[in-house]
This record gives sequence, structure tokens and C-alpha cells, in this order.
Amino acid sequence: MIPNAMMKFKTISIFFAICCAICSTANALDIKKNDDGLWVYDVKTLDDARAFFKYKAGALPIISGHRGGKMHGYPENHTSSFEELMKKTPTFLEIDPVKTKDGVIVLFHDATLERTTTGKGKMSDLTFAELRELNLKDGYGVPTEYKVQTLEEVIKWSRGKCVLNLDNKGVPYEDILALQEKLGATNIMITSHSAAHARWYYDRNKNQMFSAHIRNKKQLEEYKASGIPWKNFIVFIGFSINDENREVYEFMKKNRVRCMISVWPQKDFPAAIESGIGIIEADLSLELADLMKEYKSARAKKQISTDK
Repeated sequence: MIPNAMMKFKTISIFFAICCAICSTANALDIKKNDDGLWVYDVKTLDDARAFFKYKAGALPIISGHRGGKMHGYPENHTSSFEELMKKTPTFLEIDPVKTKDGVIVLFHDATLERTTTGKGKMSDLTFAELRELNLKDGYGVPTEYKVQTLEEVIKWSRGKCVLNLDNKGVPYEDILALQEKLGATNIMITSHSAAHARWYYDRNKNQMFSAHIRNKKQLEEYKASGIPWKNFIVFIGFSINDENREVYEFMKKNRVRCMISVWPQKDFPAAIESGIGIIEADLSLELADLMKEYKSARAKKQISTDK
């Protein structure tokens, strides 16, 4: 190629690269460390949520903190554990809203108190004030200084930080929706265990994001029939990619939807990462974050080596 032609070719190539970079980042979400050292992102619209969960073949998976994670010194379903995870990685958080005896929506998983608090008996037998008198335990059964938190407190904390994925633990749909509207919360994802459940929310909020349980062909067909756009979803397919959910997994990849699996034993992390899954939900979320850092570093070194 003659010099002038070569220069022209390089100029066009650089211009094309710049255009591609602009296009690829125009709808990107700003993920950064805040003044507290937390990896955060601000979701104000459905497009913001989609930017965070954007499917990309070959990308490393997003970490979902299952109730925050199992940690020494920090209880599950509490902002203290959420922040420990967010010091290491951008994440979104699966949490469990339930009602106390007097109707306050709090974060709590078990029906009984013993595993996660210093109390005994049924959680539903206590008022909010009574529940607040107890101390929460960490994931290894050791009492901490922390107290149970309300869903409202946690939603307010999450603003400008992350997406909260609300599991369905029996709180009436109307109550969850009313709290979202009261707080103007745009960073809430609803775990939907059926297409009808998702449709109820979608009919009232077309910008609602869902973590849908779709683990087989029958459930897939029900969600297809619901008429909810796939842009509103991530999809939980189970605990591994297997014969039962493979059709769901392949369908979602074609529709650019991230699929999620739940992995609890740490020994399963490498297989989960290497499977190509889009999201990994874990109790040992800190350990997974450390392993993901190693994978990212290895990829970066491999890319540098390839570019030489």
C-alpha cells in the first residue's frame, strides 16, 4: 500500500474505532468506587438496569450476593454485609422481605429466630420493636452488634449504589409496589416465581425488572405467552446448566438475556465461571469475588500477551 493510502486507511480505522467506542459506551452504566470505597452504580431507569445486566458472550459473570453473603462478623440480609462485598466488586443483592407481627416489612429469611438472631421462636410472633431488641448473628452463628433492618431503610441505603433483588417471601404484591412508589425506587428487581406473578407487576409498571425462575421448557412457554419484553429480565435457571434447562439457556442467549445459577460450595466456583453463565449467585460471595479477580487478572495478562 502506498504511503498516502496507508495514512488514509489508518485515519479511517482510527475514526471507526472511536465511533465504535462512543457507541459502545453511550448506553453504559457508570460503575465506580465511591468515597466509602464501595463499587457502585446508579440505576434510575430500566435502560440503566439493562446496561448493568447487558449480555455479552464471553464476558465474566456478574456476582449476585445471596442475602449479601456468608461472612465472619456480618449478618445476612443486612447492609453491613452488602458493603463488605461491594468493597470488592460491583454486585446486586438478593434479599428477603417479610412482615413482622405488626406489619412492618423487614429483611429476614427463616421462619424461626435461632439461626440468625439471639432470639428463639417464630419471627412472625414478634412485633418490629421486639425484633429490634435482638442482635443478628453472622453466617457462622456468632452474635454481632447489628439489628434487623426494614426494607424501607435498605432501599434508601441502596440509592445510587446497586440493584436490590426482592425475593417473594409472602409480602403482598400491593405492599411491595406501594413502597416502591412511595420511595420512587427505580433500582428494585422482583424475583418472579411464575409468569402470572411477573405480569401482575408489569401491568402496573412497564419498567419493572425481573429475576424470573425459568428452569424448564414449560415455564419458558408460560413467560413467552406473558407478553413481557425480554429486556425486563434476567433469568434464574437453577444450580447448573443441565439437560432440563439447556433449552432455556440457549433461548436466553439468543435473546441477549443473562442467565443466573446459584452456587454455594466454593469448590463449584471455577466450573460455574468457566461454564459461560452470565450471573453467579453465591453465599460465599467474598470468596467468589476474590476468585473472579484472579480470572480477570489472568485474562488481562493473556490479552497483553496476545497483543504483543
